[in-house]
Amino acid sequence: MPTERRNFIVIEVLLGILAIFCAVMLVRGNVTPKMKKIAVILDDSEGEEWNALKHGMREAALEEGITLDFVGTDHFETVAEEEEVCKAAIEDGAEGLVVYPFIGNDGEELTAGSVPYVAVKSRNASFPVVEADNYAMGESLAQAILEDYSGNLEAKKVGFILNNKNDEAESERLRGIQDTLENSGYKTLWFFGSEPTKTANQISDFTEEVDIIIALDDGSLSLAGELSSNRKLHGAVVYGIGNSASNFYYLDTEAIRAITVPDMFQMGYHSIMSISKLTSFPSRKPGDTVVKYNTLRQKDLFLPKNQEVLYGLGLNS
Repeated sequence: MPTERRNFIVIEVLLGILAIFCAVMLVRGNVTPKMKKIAVILDDSEGEEWNALKHGMREAALEEGITLDFVGTDHFETVAEEEEVCKAAIEDGAEGLVVYPFIGNDGEELTAGSVPYVAVKSRNASFPVVEADNYAMGESLAQAILEDYSGNLEAKKVGFILNNKNDEAESERLRGIQDTLENSGYKTLWFFGSEPTKTANQISDFTEEVDIIIALDDGSLSLAGELSSNRKLHGAVVYGIGNSASNFYYLDTEAIRAITVPDMFQMGYHSIMSISKLTSFPSRKPGDTVVKYNTLRQKDLFLPKNQEVLYGLGLNS
C-alpha cells in the first residue's frame, strides 16, 4: 500500500475516534448529575432554635451538591415516633439522615435504619454526632453566674427549667453547672419541665421563691425570657443556654442576664459534610465533630468577634 494511502487511512480513523469522543462528551455534558437526597429530622422542625442550623446545612448542601428534605415534625413523645418518621424518609428516597435523636424515659435510643445517620446537638451511641461540648457550656454559664455574685451564692435559691430530663445534651449541661457551682452555697428549690403542654404561667407559679432561674435549652430559655420581659418572675434573674433570635432579643433588653450560645450554624454545616462523606464512603465512619460556643452578655452582643454568631441567625444583615 502506498505510503500516502496508508497515512490517509490512519488520519481518517483518528478523526473518527475524535468525533465519537466529542459526541460522548457532549451527551455527558447535557446530563445533569443525580444529586444525593438527605433528610433532616428534628424535634419540632419549625422551632426557632433550628434556624441557624438549617442555614448552615443549606450552605454545605450547595457545596456538596445535595438536595435537603426538611421533614415536617411536631414534638416527639417517644423514640418509636421518630423511628417511624425516619423509616418514611428512607422509603421516600433519602440516602442519608441527619437527626436530632430523641431519648425515651427509659433511656431508649433511636436506632439506625438502612442508610447512614448523623446526629446533631445531642449524642447517640449509634451515630457520629456534631455537637457543642455540652458539659463545657454548663461550666461557662455557671462561671458567668459566679462572676455576677462575686463567687458567693450563699442563701441564693435556684430553679432549673429543662425540656427533656432524659436528653443527653441537657443532662451534660446540668452536670457542668452543678459541678461548677458545687461549693458556692446555692440551694436548688425546683426543676420544671418545659414540655410543649406547659405554659409560661405555670412556670411563674414556681418563681416567687427563687433568686436565679437557669434554663437548659432554647425553648425553656424563651419561656423564662418572656416572663422576665413581662416582669412576672418576682425579681428572679434569668440565665440559660440557647441560640434563637428571641433569646438574643431578651438578652439585648436585659430580660436575660447571660446566655451561652452553641454555634448552630457550624453544627448544621458540619453535619451535612459528615453525612455527605458517609453516603459516599459508607465504610469510612467519620469521627464526632465538636463546634464552638460563646457566653454573652448584653454588652457583648454586637461586638465584632460575635458577628459570626449573628450571621448564622441572619441578625447582622
